Formats: sequence, C-alpha cells, structure tokens
Amino acid sequence: MKLSKITHKNELRIRVEFPYDAATTAQLRQISDTRWSRTLKCWHIPYTKEAFAQLKELFPEVEYPATQIVEKSNEKIIKVPYLKKVDTITTKETDLIHKEEEKVSNQEKIEIKNAISISVYPQIIEIKIPKNEADIQFIRSFKFAKWNSNQFCWTVPNYGRNADVLKSYFSNRNPEIFVETRHASSLNEVPATQPTFTKNDFLVINSASRVLQLFFSYDTEISKQVKQIPMCVWNSDKHCWEIPYSEKFLEEVKQIATQFALNFIYHEEKKPKVQPRKSKFDIANYRTCPQNYIDKLIELRYSQNTIDVYTDMFTEFINYYDSVELSDITEPMIMDFLRYLVSERHVSTSYQNQSINAIKFYYEKVMRGQRKVYLIDRPREESYLPEVLSTEEVTKILNATENLKHKAILMTIYSAGLRIGEAINLKIKDIDSQRMQIRVEQGKGKK
Repeated sequence: MKLSKITHKNELRIRVEFPYDAATTAQLRQISDTRWSRTLKCWHIPYTKEAFAQLKELFPEVEYPATQIVEKSNEKIIKVPYLKKVDTITTKETDLIHKEEEKVSNQEKIEIKNAISISVYPQIIEIKIPKNEADIQFIRSFKFAKWNSNQFCWTVPNYGRNADVLKSYFSNRNPEIFVETRHASSLNEVPATQPTFTKNDFLVINSASRVLQLFFSYDTEISKQVKQIPMCVWNSDKHCWEIPYSEKFLEEVKQIATQFALNFIYHEEKKPKVQPRKSKFDIANYRTCPQNYIDKLIELRYSQNTIDVYTDMFTEFINYYDSVELSDITEPMIMDFLRYLVSERHVSTSYQNQSINAIKFYYEKVMRGQRKVYLIDRPREESYLPEVLSTEEVTKILNATENLKHKAILMTIYSAGLRIGEAINLKIKDIDSQRMQIRVEQGKGKK
C-alpha cells in the first residue's frame, strides 16, 4: 500500500494505492470521509493528521513519503509533508504551500486531460481520448464507431482485430488499458464457449433447439451472403450467425462454404431427453389436486383440455413439496421448482410456461391473492420453421390411401387448408359445388 498527496476537486487528499482486495477496502472505509475517485481510479482519504494516524493504525506496513519525527512536549508527532498543525504554519509557509498545491493541481489536470484509456469489454470497446482531430478521424474509420455522450467516450464494436489495432495505435502514448473477462456470475448465467475451428473451416452446429449456428473466420463477403438467408440473426454471446434449421437453409450454407473453398463441418447436438416425473407410488405424502382449484377452473369456463393440463401441472407442483403446506410455499420455492423442470427434467419451454400459469392460477384466482409478477424468467419461445411436405410427398400419401372416404377427407383438408376441427364440423351446405369452394365459419373468419 502506497500513499501520495493529490488535489481532488480543489481539495487536498491522501491517495491510497493497493491491489484490489475486498477486505482491505472494507478496512479503509472505516476512516471517515473515505472516497473512491472514478477519474483517478483510486481511494483517497482526508488530508488531515487524524485520518493519517488512523490509516497508520489500520495498516502499519503502509508506505509514504519521507517523514520527520519531531520531539515536542515529550510527544512524538509524525509529520507527512504538509500534515502540520495549523498553528505551526507561518504565513510564508502557507503561501509556498498554496503555490505548490496550485502547481500540482494544474499538473494533475493536464495529465488527466491528456490521459488515454481503452476499456475492452466482451462486446464493445470504450476509448477516452483528449480532443484531437487526427485521433477522432482514426476512430471513426472503424465500422459502427460512435460517440457515447453519456459516458463521454468513443465506442467501437469488439470483433476481429479492433482491440489490437487500437492498442497499437495509442501504444506510444502510454494508454491505460482495462480488459474485462467474462465469468459466470450466477447459476442462470452460462459462459459462452467458442468451438474450435480453423480459418479454412466453415463449422455448422445443429443445436438441440433446432437452430443452425454458423462459425467461420470473419469475412465481409461470407457474412453478406449468410445475412441474405431468411431469419438470420447474430448471436453476440456465442459470436456466430444463427438461422432456423431447415434442409433448404442447410443446403444454402453448404453452397456458401463451397463457393469460398472452405471445409464444411457439420455437427448435430443431441437434445437431452425429457425425464419422467416421480410416480405417485414413490411419493410418501402424495396429494391430489385440490377440489377448489378444479371448481374455479370450471367456474371461469376454461375448456376441458385446459382443466386437464392445469390440474396435472399443479398436481406435480404440490407433490414436489409433498411435506409442505400449500400456504407455506414461498416464491423462492416456486422458482426452485421451475429450475428443477428445466435443469433436471429437461422439459420444453411450453411445458414450463404452462406450469407457471397453473401455479399463478392457484395463488391469484383460487386464493384471491394479489396479482403480481413472480420473479421468474419466462423462457423465450422457441421459433421453428414448419416442416412443409413437398408436392411429391403429398401425392405419395394420397396414392397410398386406398379407402375412398379417407382419401376424400385428406384431399379436402389439403386443398382447402382446413384444421382437423374444421374438417370434423364440415357440413354439406358448406360446400359450393358450382364454385368449387368450401365455406367454413370458425369464430372470426370464413374460408
């Protein structure tokens, strides 16, 4: 730990420098009026004898400028430069002190004004520089570079060699460089891992969620062609392009790899199997869904399918805490149950959403609880491309159907684009033989 004198906001302070340590910081903050300077990036304490003595008591090993020990009234008074008693300073000394303070203050202001700092984050680079037209033009040469008026700095996307080029450009002016490494801060945050591939490879990973992840060395032309594929998006966490899985899209990606003479590598991730729930015979205090829960669903005229789903979901929930009364189940316990569904049972996003709705229905509708948003992150809805049958495949299905009645039903459904419920409720009067059309009234629209 080292000490030095600084002027901060026109006030004399003692700068305290030490490697970051939470325990040391906590001790230092015991001194009254201890502050952190974002500009100087250091801790500082009042420039007083009392604060200095307290600092020495807390940190005996502290290093500071040459001290003087003066005998006075049989007491040892430790004096750091300018940590004198007010009554011992003469007018001449005061003038000299003010001149030196002003000189140091001006020098520090010049150093701060001319300081250059480069902060490298996983997705963005922040550059703080003095106003200089040549430097500004250089930063503007980066694609998507812009001025951040809130942080008073320039920002540049962190991809490719941007960080290295910036460091090299300002290297002869001793810039202050800060690099943040990404860590998983909680159980919910998973650190992104970059798969290994060479500059001659075009790696395609078919993820468990039916999304194609495209990895390749940065190339403007390749990126331009990839972005022309429908629904193509950039994943900033994994640093790759993503498109929905489709045989057609996969073929287009292969053609792009062949066009640029890249080695096409395809890898398919296995989706974890959904684990079955515990059997009621494995649960000591198995409970059925409360009757008032079912009654409320019927009272609010929910469909029978929704009643079956909600009661089934809620039954699983209450038996997860089979030894806990329903009134004693807390929000953190609800969150633990939903995490269990995802991490251990590997259920789908729709299943998880239905469980959330079933639980909310009990506490908000049945128990007349206050409506609120539970601190549970709802899963993002998975977007899949529909697997559309080709004309040849439909023809094979129709030709394979020998029963004339079944074939007529299939051809009617396919030609009119009917749902199963619409086909079941179809009547003779709905068919216009002259115009060869089908009229279906289903809620809002007609076909």
